[in-house]
Amino acid sequence: MPAPNDGRDLTVIGDSVTVAAAPALYDLLPQADIRARVGMQMWSLEKRIRDLRRAGTLRPVVVIALGTNGDFAAHQLADAIGAAGPGHRFVLVTASGPRSWIGPANAKLRHYVRTHENARIADWAALRSRVPDFAGDRIHPGPRGGAVLARLVSRTAASFYTS
Repeated sequence: MPAPNDGRDLTVIGDSVTVAAAPALYDLLPQADIRARVGMQMWSLEKRIRDLRRAGTLRPVVVIALGTNGDFAAHQLADAIGAAGPGHRFVLVTASGPRSWIGPANAKLRHYVRTHENARIADWAALRSRVPDFAGDRIHPGPRGGAVLARLVSRTAASFYTS
């Protein structure tokens, strides 16, 4: 089955990095459902996913782009993913930036992906050197960096349809 290239299968849940990249995400994936909010953290993800599922608006592939604002307990990620119910696939976007909690948060994301077939890593942290226009905080991408992130999310989500 070919991947929809317009984002219609994607729910994207993220923090201010996703807010910054939203224009590029909509350019590349115009039908994606982007649910991003400044300051969002992993501890609020389970409720967000549960609410979307109850409303019937949670799409088959869920992109989770959290970790910029703080570390989290591994069970918070597992509980949130479990709230989606069966049949969903997940793209976990690593956080990137000069914050002490980003390494431990990314380690939990990578561990989850190593132990669950329904999840893939979109390694935003690994692409850091390719982003030419971070804001002064060295966390939020500008328009060109947002396009790098959008391509990464699109490619990673598409990999569910090609493997």
